[in-house]
Amino acid sequence: MIDLNEQELKKLLDRLISLRISLEAELENSSPGSDSKNRGKLMRELRAVRRACRKIECGAGFGACERCGEEIGYGALKMDPAKQECWRCDPKREDIDTIIIE
Repeated sequence: MIDLNEQELKKLLDRLISLRISLEAELENSSPGSDSKNRGKLMRELRAVRRACRKIECGAGFGACERCGEEIGYGALKMDPAKQECWRCDPKREDIDTIIIE
């Protein structure tokens, strides 16, 4: 778990709880056969949020990359408290070389 003070950890946990409530409501309001791709995305997001909440509650593993174990960083967690990978391991990140060249 990264070194966060009590206030930072509480803010992240509050945000995670809010995200969980919102995702659960969205799933509840969508019919199972309506848009399976979107429903699957919501379910994956909800699993990630629940996993992050459990890590905080257990006091182990929150803020560590699930691939390499490096610290994710408070700034990245503020943007997405359910983030599971550091910037190096994130499969959705853009390649730095591409950003610099463009």
